[in-house]
Amino acid sequence: FLEPEYIQTSVDSFPIEFLDIKNQNKVLYGEDFFSNLNIDSKNLRLQCEQEIKGKLIRLRQHFLEVRDFPEKLEKLLSSSFASFIPVWRNLLRLKNKNQIHNTDEILNQIEKEFGFSTEVFKKVWKFKKKELKFNSQDLQNLFADYLEKVRELALKVDKIRIL
Repeated sequence: FLEPEYIQTSVDSFPIEFLDIKNQNKVLYGEDFFSNLNIDSKNLRLQCEQEIKGKLIRLRQHFLEVRDFPEKLEKLLSSSFASFIPVWRNLLRLKNKNQIHNTDEILNQIEKEFGFSTEVFKKVWKFKKKELKFNSQDLQNLFADYLEKVRELALKVDKIRIL
């Protein structure tokens, strides 16, 4: 699927993806091109920032399209939450917290490591798992709070300095 040259020349552009492959791959045949792959933490931080800020822009755009349709807003909230999990997991890698895959633990560690309340994210997670329900107005309020927390996290990630 991937040639060694492609891997080496793309690791700076896709550190999240290659770290996930490196940590989860199984070699079925041939050489393991991922075990010795070096990924620069500066590139990882930058991709995390780009992902969060890009998702924030898309969330705002999509909200304008679906705000008057609760079922579409519910879907947007759930699908966007799922797209943040790999980014959050890799933010924790920057803090040397590797291999956390449980969403509850990821949220707890983000809160601990970044001094950042993840209460809104936990509500969205419970909503996604159908453990919480919201009426139309409460759903819009939750979404507004969610956007604000994503924005705050983007600012925190922007301030991470890698030596």
